[in-house]
Amino acid sequence: MALQYKQKGLETLRHALNGPIRRVTVATGLALALDEMSFGDTKTAIQHCQGVVSMVECSGGPTSLGLSEMLERLYWKRAFSLVNILQHEQVDRIATKEI
Repeated sequence: MALQYKQKGLETLRHALNGPIRRVTVATGLALALDEMSFGDTKTAIQHCQGVVSMVECSGGPTSLGLSEMLERLYWKRAFSLVNILQHEQVDRIATKEI
């Protein structure tokens, strides 16, 4: 059942990405990320978060999409902050290798 749910979510997200980004598209991406986090798959969760951040930023930011208060909080607390942490870790690794 869980795999069917995940597969349906991915199919819905792929289909939605063919058109303009809407609130439901962001919600689907966040739901997939939260689902992966709950199962301990951090790598896939971060990939979903990176996709959500890209969608939102390419659409003019969370305000331009008219995200609900809950979606905007999830965006800032989960997707955006995870991606920023990941980017800082990559920069730190590169800087350490250069030294």
